[in-house]
Amino acid sequence: MLRRTKDLAFVGDTYVFPGGSLDPTDAELAHTSWVRNADALERRMPDEPSAAALGVTAIREAFEEAGILLGAHHQLEPAHWAAARQGLLAGELAFGAIVDEVGGLDLGVLHYVAHWVTPKGSPRRFDTRFFLAALPLDSVASPDHGEVAEARWLRPADVLRLHEQGDLPLVPPTIANVGWLAQWESTEVAIAGADALDEIPRIEPRFWRDGTELRIALPGDPAWERAGITTLAPGETIPSRVSPPNTR
Repeated sequence: MLRRTKDLAFVGDTYVFPGGSLDPTDAELAHTSWVRNADALERRMPDEPSAAALGVTAIREAFEEAGILLGAHHQLEPAHWAAARQGLLAGELAFGAIVDEVGGLDLGVLHYVAHWVTPKGSPRRFDTRFFLAALPLDSVASPDHGEVAEARWLRPADVLRLHEQGDLPLVPPTIANVGWLAQWESTEVAIAGADALDEIPRIEPRFWRDGTELRIALPGDPAWERAGITTLAPGETIPSRVSPPNTR
């Protein structure tokens, strides 16, 4: 889990998974011979024309933010690793050059698990896909300290426990995805569970006000049906509380 720095405009000081925005160069790279098994993601995301590009984005962002290069045909030499990552973060090196150096990427390492959209009324909105991948045991993660204040390895159940105690700030999509991970006893079983999903629903919550408190309602909640477009006030952050149990 990566804790975003406090001064970031969106969910600052909050723990998230590595990730970021699709770059036009990701789409260009996705359709080259350096990227293999794009069809696996395209089958899992039949209504998404940018499926392969989103897979490239997921791998690139994990490398930028956590120093992990998933799906590489072979890994970079340690002496080149930090320099390549720093060049990428500084905009001095294209991700395609790194992919070339490692002999290509295999998008088959990614398993599509969730699709969340930021509620209307948020000053910034994102259409976000979540992927699961097994990390090679010899990998060493290191956070990008430009956007990341802290990085922690935690079991999913511990993430939820610490969040309930108020020690680990999360937003609803992260809570939901960590909760999904917590039901599985191993990485292999979690991947099997991901691949067995028949359909990945598009989840777009809605803001609603419980008196003076801003909350989030999920599709299927009575509060979601009643909620209109609730705009966040200046300085107001996305809440972590969803509809109370008696309104679900």
